[in-house]
Amino acid sequence: MKRALAVVYLVAFTCSAEQQFLVTSHKPDGIHKVDSSGNVVWTYSDIRHPQDFDVDAQGNIFCSEILGAKMLSPEGKLLWRYDVPKGCQNPVAQFLGDGRFLVGNEGPGKLLEINSKGETLKEVQLLPKNDKSHGQFRFCRKTPQGTCLAPMTADGVVHEVSSEGEIIRDFGKFTQPVCAVRLGNGHTLIGSLRRLNDFDKDGKLVWSFNPVVDGKLPEGNKGHVCSIQPLENGDIAFTFYHGVKAWPDIMVVNRKKEVVKSIVLPEIDKVASLRKSL
Repeated sequence: MKRALAVVYLVAFTCSAEQQFLVTSHKPDGIHKVDSSGNVVWTYSDIRHPQDFDVDAQGNIFCSEILGAKMLSPEGKLLWRYDVPKGCQNPVAQFLGDGRFLVGNEGPGKLLEINSKGETLKEVQLLPKNDKSHGQFRFCRKTPQGTCLAPMTADGVVHEVSSEGEIIRDFGKFTQPVCAVRLGNGHTLIGSLRRLNDFDKDGKLVWSFNPVVDGKLPEGNKGHVCSIQPLENGDIAFTFYHGVKAWPDIMVVNRKKEVVKSIVLPEIDKVASLRKSL
């Protein structure tokens, strides 16, 4: 880890103006820092099937893995971990502040607010139509309004639920929705199979981007907008989860549906979540 970290600092110093991203991947399993040319400059590999993750102001990384979640220091030191109950999986990881963290329990279909001891402080029941422990839901997010955005992947719907689990908004039908993010203006970005959709504060679709059609990519199988990172200039970065060598793993697009940046990651595959690196 020390050698890899030295490379990170060197790149940050020599390329300070270059945008870097943290991503999770499934081939190989890991958390990676990558530069805008697709080079991997740091990796944490002691994690099994990482999915969603979040980064706090100090650079600590809270990342879900198939049977729980790990809290890592900026250098990749394990600080603590959370283990799901037997028969469950976890695809959710979010910092909530005040020592609280959001995780999920696929199977029973619950979101949990926990502390650093792994103790459950609050539960939100999502009421899925199935009891699958893998693919039931994906990257849920608690909003500043105290609600939760829940992409119900297997059910093909995205719900906004109250703190008590009541469905207060249904964004309609999707093909395998994965990610939902609330913007500062009240809009909601949702990622699903070949779609990045923007809904206004009333739940009306106002903008959509198809990575293959609008991005002018060669045809191939599937391809999910898997994780969304709004950027300060209004552009939107997202991971594109697929198995097509000719397709990018990270795309940055603007509101004119122009591809600002297209990043292929030759060293890793099946990229799941991303955050802009500090």
